Amino acid sequence: LNKELPEKLKKSILQEAISGRLVPQDPKDEPASVLLDKIRQEKAQLVKEGKLKKKDLEETPISEDEKPFDIPESWEWIRIGFLANLFTGNSISKEVKDRKYTNVKGRWYIATKDVDFDNTIDYENGVFIPETDEPQFKIAPTNSILMCIEGGSAGRKIGILDRDVCFGNKLCCFCSYIIYNRYLYNYLQSSLFKEVFNQNKKGIIGGVSINMISPFIVPLPPLAEQKRIVEKIEELFAEIDKLKK
Repeated sequence: LNKELPEKLKKSILQEAISGRLVPQDPKDEPASVLLDKIRQEKAQLVKEGKLKKKDLEETPISEDEKPFDIPESWEWIRIGFLANLFTGNSISKEVKDRKYTNVKGRWYIATKDVDFDNTIDYENGVFIPETDEPQFKIAPTNSILMCIEGGSAGRKIGILDRDVCFGNKLCCFCSYIIYNRYLYNYLQSSLFKEVFNQNKKGIIGGVSINMISPFIVPLPPLAEQKRIVEKIEELFAEIDKLKK
């Protein structure tokens, strides 16, 4: 019981959080519907600038049958692909990594092994991408989310970046529009997401493609409430972690 209780408590807290029951709603908060309109405007501007494609503005309706539970009136159900730009990184063979990218100066390169099950990211792995080679690599920006989506660690390894990095092809970067990234980060660790994620695993080694993750739905609170939810989660998780010691 002592071993299982902390993690079960965390799962319960995350479920309360994404259901709108962890913190009270404030009628003064700008509703999530307004936030979604702002995201539409931002994405339309990015299309004009050539940073997104027109297809990225498309929205697939969400049927009532898809919604697993009721949420507060000020919240909205929305698909992950609408809230965030999802993309995977670049693979490097061990031979090339050892020969070209180990103990050189450049941008940090994060592989699946560098993201731990406790949500920490090991930046000091000795692998760097020199500035001359950077154009060949995708970059995950500061405060974006990295999640393993392929292999035995798929859906289980996740972390938030505190710097811009290059990253591996088995990791997916979630780079959100306007919303509070840490709310999305907590949603991606909830039982709701993990259940759908595991149901969609394909192949021998088990993986979920970006095209499969994008349609997953998220219960989205107003922006101000997202921050209150995250603050409460972090407060409660800190207390739970004391139980492990």
